[in-house]
Amino acid sequence: MRSKVTMSTLMKMTLMVVMAMLSLVPVVQGATHNVHSLSCSATGQTSISISWSVPTTIAPDLTGYVIEVTRNDGLKTETYPTQSVGSPLTTTFSWSGLSVYGGYQVSVTCVSNVTPAQSPTTTTCTTDEGVPLVGPSNVTAVATSYNQIEVTWNDLAAISKQGTLQGFRLTYFRQVDGTANTLTLGANTFSQTLTSLASGTTYLVYLVAYTSVGDGLISADYATTWGSLAGPQQNETDNSTVYYCYQLVPGMIEFESAGKEMSCMGYAVVMGLAGCICATLLLITICLCCCGGGGGGGGGGGGGGGDTVVVMEREPTPCYSPEPPSVATARDVGFEEDEWASHPHRPPSREAWKEDKEGPPPTIVEESDEW
Repeated sequence: MRSKVTMSTLMKMTLMVVMAMLSLVPVVQGATHNVHSLSCSATGQTSISISWSVPTTIAPDLTGYVIEVTRNDGLKTETYPTQSVGSPLTTTFSWSGLSVYGGYQVSVTCVSNVTPAQSPTTTTCTTDEGVPLVGPSNVTAVATSYNQIEVTWNDLAAISKQGTLQGFRLTYFRQVDGTANTLTLGANTFSQTLTSLASGTTYLVYLVAYTSVGDGLISADYATTWGSLAGPQQNETDNSTVYYCYQLVPGMIEFESAGKEMSCMGYAVVMGLAGCICATLLLITICLCCCGGGGGGGGGGGGGGGDTVVVMEREPTPCYSPEPPSVATARDVGFEEDEWASHPHRPPSREAWKEDKEGPPPTIVEESDEW
């Protein structure tokens, strides 16, 4: 017949084995006990495993161990309740609920009911790393020429890296067609110049920090390269020649401001103002030329003050029938006054005859100051 092994029998056998093991260890009553070979290793991003060896001198009063974990990397303050191990033969413990890529100090202290308080045995370990919590800060993209953009950013805070930063990945997209290029940069690089870009084109810039686990969050900005070059430029995609505002009218001047070519709107405003100024100056010049002589004459008249101005006026010729050619001929050869009476076509009076020969006498008109 087979004999049955009861639970009490198993417990007795286990106790005998334990007593046998304890008999192999030197027993020192009331001695100080310290664990040996304490080690700690990460078992994940938030957990660690702790192991140790029993003291070289063990007493019957050893009842277990007390384990304490504190963060010691200076990045963050974390406190956790102590954990107790109730068997002197238990030499491993798992601790979870920690932070990603956190540095911790682990201490294990023996517990005895008889011996004085024991000093702890300590070691350090770090949980596994993760991806960065945030993206690079203050990412700024600024166009510095017709085909270049300067990108700058700040490093991540140490607490946000959650691992050993391997570097940065910078990807820039051309907005018009989505063409993308990616640059891999070092962990200590905080600026990058993008070159060989298309002029007058908007580019989106994405930047991420990464660890051995993967990429963190994306930070982004955008910038537009300057609108044109000094002269026609070859487009990068279709090889067609692009002309700009000032080139539409032959012979026009290219204006530049702060190193950049003026926009079409600014160019049109400047050219319009220049045309208005030129037209105004031309009108002023014409007025000065036309009105200058009249002004001088007026000034001369004014300078005369109260002097009398004599204006010579000729009275109109008396209205009577024109003389026949014989009269004009007689006058041209110098007829004397006596001949007036015998002349067949004489004027009505001797005075008219003289006036007709010599012209009317001048009429004197006096102009007063008021006139």
